[in-house]
Amino acid sequence: MVQSDQTSEKDRSAVLRTLLITDLVNSTKLLEELGDKRAFEIFGLHDRIARDLLPRFSGREIDKTDGFLLLFDRPIDALGYSLAYHRALDELSKTEEVDLAARAGIHLGEVWVRENTPEDIARGAKPLEVEGLAKPMAARLMSLAKGRQTLVTRGAYDLAKRAAVDLKESRLSWCSHGAYAFKGVDEPIRVHEIGEEGFAPLERPPDSAKVWRVTRSGTPVAKARRRVPLIIGGVAALIIALLAVVFMQQSTSMDDRLTVAVLGFKNVKGDQDAQWLSTALVESLGAELASGGQLRTVSGEAISRARRDLGIDSVQTLAEDTLALLHKRLGADLFVAGSFMKVGSGINLSIWAQDADTGEQT
Repeated sequence: MVQSDQTSEKDRSAVLRTLLITDLVNSTKLLEELGDKRAFEIFGLHDRIARDLLPRFSGREIDKTDGFLLLFDRPIDALGYSLAYHRALDELSKTEEVDLAARAGIHLGEVWVRENTPEDIARGAKPLEVEGLAKPMAARLMSLAKGRQTLVTRGAYDLAKRAAVDLKESRLSWCSHGAYAFKGVDEPIRVHEIGEEGFAPLERPPDSAKVWRVTRSGTPVAKARRRVPLIIGGVAALIIALLAVVFMQQSTSMDDRLTVAVLGFKNVKGDQDAQWLSTALVESLGAELASGGQLRTVSGEAISRARRDLGIDSVQTLAEDTLALLHKRLGADLFVAGSFMKVGSGINLSIWAQDADTGEQT
């Protein structure tokens, strides 16, 4: 059972504890749909489930709103509680024929713990007070989660995984969702998810107002993604201008439009946080080239299939025989490819275009 700190205020110091915060999803909507009386009954059943599970995992209730703030000695106990809680809510949903699910966040951190006196408790105070940065951290983490989802910060994740043999759960998935910036916290925090396959979402949470995903350099992913249309717009305009010069003698009627295949962009450094750019550049450039109606573009699926069937790994320079095979397979007049590399908060982008007939590369 979680032990309280019984020392005097003078000698009191922070203790390392695991916080679990839960929250019922769409509780206000449920209240509107069920009405006050029925919702009161359902919420009462929910609270009973949440409290009955605490002794099993040596947890302690700290506070309650639509969900609970709970304290545990070990991350593995908080995780075991969360998994059992999600399952119990699912059973309650089926039994009562209501849509009931909760989100959960687990964080290991230092907190200040104080037992209130019996007199204060009699006046309405909580038995145990917990303060410290770990509390808002756990709350913000929880706010990212979806129904049935348990998100966990790195320290709690590592310790829970090491002790997971105690859970005797064979269908658990342990996922890493990358680094997130928490408002008011200097360093990014790695966010993980632990859940049952086929039951938990097991998917990366979206950004919120107070927590957002970042790259290794600290740049918000959403901000980096917003740069792509600007980059692509300039690249597409350059390619169209190039085509106008190289193929200016050819007809540009709807029947004689040139066909362009965007083969791909190589991630030079292999930076996993920037890997999404490879797909984003291909898809965005293809859409931009096709949008003006001056060009036809080959679908990404057709290009991927052709590269796989022909065994083409690198598209940096196409040999004459490879060019001929791709031209025959895809019917493209021009092939576009390139590479990119993250440099600080910027991106270095190299791009080339190769004429299918002459092999000339620009």
